Amino acid sequence: MASFDAIADSDASARPDTTADMGGEHRRLNGHNFLSPITLPSAFLNGSVGTQLGFGMLSFEGPDVLEGGTKTSRVFAYEQSLGGQIGILNRVAVEVYASGTAAVGGGLEEVLVLGALADVTAGGGVKTRVVSLEDVGFQLSLGTFVQYRRDLFIRPGDFLAAAADRLPSATTDEEVKQVLGEAASKLLAEQEVLEIAPAVMVAEGAGIFGAHFSFSPRLPVAGSADRSVGLRTGAQAELDFVGLSSYAPIAICAEYVADYAITPDRLTHQLSSGLFYSGRRDLSLGAVFAYAPGDITGMSGTLSLEYFF
Repeated sequence: MASFDAIADSDASARPDTTADMGGEHRRLNGHNFLSPITLPSAFLNGSVGTQLGFGMLSFEGPDVLEGGTKTSRVFAYEQSLGGQIGILNRVAVEVYASGTAAVGGGLEEVLVLGALADVTAGGGVKTRVVSLEDVGFQLSLGTFVQYRRDLFIRPGDFLAAAADRLPSATTDEEVKQVLGEAASKLLAEQEVLEIAPAVMVAEGAGIFGAHFSFSPRLPVAGSADRSVGLRTGAQAELDFVGLSSYAPIAICAEYVADYAITPDRLTHQLSSGLFYSGRRDLSLGAVFAYAPGDITGMSGTLSLEYFF
């Protein structure tokens, strides 16, 4: 006698694919429904809209202004982003996105020394599908992206240091105003970064398994505060359990990204993993954890929602 699981699987396979008329059909290759890469650009050209909400922490060895020497300093950050993509006949796609980040020191010393940071990032790009081979689950796309970032640094420690250094020598009201005005100029600092990033994007899938690959030079625009030329490359592997059973609409993924700055010579790494609901082709809902080792260690958790149409 057939087991209950075998009967259930047989009934499920006999039912029509209820996701066939949903959005996201162009991110399916060789039986695999792809997740969007966590941070890498995607080779797929679906129409989509999505948002992310994240919290993170940076830790590093910083100065101990009270007792001298160094101590482990921490900065806490909040980030929210919104993005979308419009695909045209599964041949060309236009992508836009914007995000904002606010970060502040985790203690009084960090607030005084490091202050706080707020930044706004906006960007977008155009990409085109070069080739798709459904039988082997392969897709290659090329694109060019532009990103602008504006950073605002709030540094109360610099203000207090400048004021404390010169106020004792100020003898008149005018001199006091002048000293405070000069010190106030050190309270806020701004930086703008504008870069262009051509990208090669590859996707490969087979059944429940899938992978994304990306290679992207980073080219600063003249006048940008960040003049470092770099390379950004990475890969994401994913496993979609819904391909095994409709009773397990879960997908997991892991992503590795290497970011190399040529001038100055600097290499950073980021490892990310995610758990997503995959029961609908037009919806991606999940949580992501990211870890970036180094002199400045970063950890973050993010909630992600993306709708495909």
